[in-house]
Formats: sequence, C-alpha cells, structure tokens
Amino acid sequence: MNADREPLNKTKSYLPYKYFPGIDAHDFSKESLYQVIETDYKVKILHAHRSIEAVLVDERTAELLELPLGSPILRFNGVVYGEIDGKEVPIEYFESKYRSDRTKFMIEQFR
Repeated sequence: MNADREPLNKTKSYLPYKYFPGIDAHDFSKESLYQVIETDYKVKILHAHRSIEAVLVDERTAELLELPLGSPILRFNGVVYGEIDGKEVPIEYFESKYRSDRTKFMIEQFR
C-alpha cells in the first residue's frame, strides 16, 4: 500500500485455492481482495483473529518500505473466516508489516 507514493506496508495473503480458483488473475494493486472474495466468489466474510506485535524490520522489508535496517515496525498476523456452503471456514491467513512512523490504528471494541 502506498500513500502519496510512499510505501506504508507489505502484506502477504494465503488463500485456499480450492475456494478461489483463478483468483491469481486479479490485479490486487487495483482491486480489493475482500471485494473480489465477496463479489466474484460469493463468500461472506464473517470475522478475523488478528495479532499486532512491534518488531524490528528485516532486510527485505526495510528495502521495500524504504526504512533503515532495524527500524521498528508493526507486524499483523491473522486468520480471516468466511461462510462457504453454509459453513464457517478459514479463508485467508495474512501477515502485514506496517511502517510505525507513518501509520495510526484505531480499534473499536464491543461487548
């Protein structure tokens, strides 16, 4: 993801191809992954489990995010669940690495 042409994050997503055949034909620099999942594959996204951790940037990510090696970043890991054939199943595992100097996250919780 870029903001004003500056890299903000690096994300890797892993999806079960059996649920999403042909998904690799999409250009996700121009399309939303979740919109494609819901619109093209008719999978309702239900919820996700995510963790956030402060870590030091590795060499490859530092290069991609234009950061000095060893800079602090935020790493998100998670599993997204969707409804397929009336059943709740994991549909995505992801890892995102965000620059910590240019991002802010808002979290809203309900009881």
